[in-house]
Amino acid sequence: MSPFPIFRWVSGLWLIAAACGAGVLQDWSSALPGTGAGVFTDKEGSTITLAPAEGPKAGERALKLTAHIVQWGGAWATFNAGKEADLSKIREVRFAARASQPEIVKIGFIDSQKIQYTAALRVVSDDWREFTVPLSLFHRDPYQMPGAPKDKPLDWSRIQSLQFIPQIHGDFTFEAGPLSTLKEKVKAETGTGAPEGTLLVQDFTFLDKSACGPFTDGKGSSIALELKRGDGGIGLADFQYKLKLGGWDGYWMRAGDVWGGQDWTGAKDMVLEVYSETPLEFNLGFNDAGQCAYVAQSPPTKGKGWEKIVIPFDYFKLNPYYQPPEAKKGAALDLSHIETFNLAPVTAGEHEFRVRKITLIK
Repeated sequence: MSPFPIFRWVSGLWLIAAACGAGVLQDWSSALPGTGAGVFTDKEGSTITLAPAEGPKAGERALKLTAHIVQWGGAWATFNAGKEADLSKIREVRFAARASQPEIVKIGFIDSQKIQYTAALRVVSDDWREFTVPLSLFHRDPYQMPGAPKDKPLDWSRIQSLQFIPQIHGDFTFEAGPLSTLKEKVKAETGTGAPEGTLLVQDFTFLDKSACGPFTDGKGSSIALELKRGDGGIGLADFQYKLKLGGWDGYWMRAGDVWGGQDWTGAKDMVLEVYSETPLEFNLGFNDAGQCAYVAQSPPTKGKGWEKIVIPFDYFKLNPYYQPPEAKKGAALDLSHIETFNLAPVTAGEHEFRVRKITLIK
């Protein structure tokens, strides 16, 4: 995404004056044709159009984005024709949203200094779902408005506009219902599906073939991956493999929904939700922030359907067979930045297994 968004005025957007305390922040119900809202897109053919739509509840209005994203794009709206909103005493924002295809959407706030903070949501269904996003989850976005100071935090007392920024390419619609504010702390709901104290490493919803790939011994072992949709639009990985005795094969894949790495600091266990019809064992591997390669073998599955396999992080040791040339030899394990990880079956023969979620427990 470009750090210099291109703004285009759009008529027909429905807005309402922002409430500066608890209550309704934006309910999309008052027409301000030609002012107070717009979109930004790349110059590679991305398009976004905005329109009012029926909201999640009777009598409510929603903002609808119809998008074709090649590289990047998004929509923005000001509050009450440019007046500022004071969110300094607010704990969370809440709204319902839906999308025609699984989407990661950033919601962002921009203050009077042009500083932008964003938080990411996973919207995986075309049914309305309510999201509650604590302001503590908003962080400085890598792409800032021109002129934004580099060394100052967002001023929550002087918020001038909000944004919705889809992250997944393609053709889709995204709708957001009225935004409300909450002063009391409540349970966060951002669509990750990972309970508090856990980190979702991969659930295959946003994984594509550019973010994963096979590796084999080249001596007859093979492995194939088919990405499918499970319940509620969540992804599912179906693996079929043939492993020669004494051989090796597996798949590398991105850690997280998008590129940029994950912080695994404090991880205690890795948990795999696996389906198998025969007992199977796996090797899990990754390169840490110092590019040292670590590997651990899982306990065997029971081979009777879906089950959770837990691999304590104490099991992970330096890979005795391979270390990258750039590895910091002798350095302690550093989990602060993990880009990819490996999943490799070690049970010989021809087998099929499925994985629907991989999480870390901290």
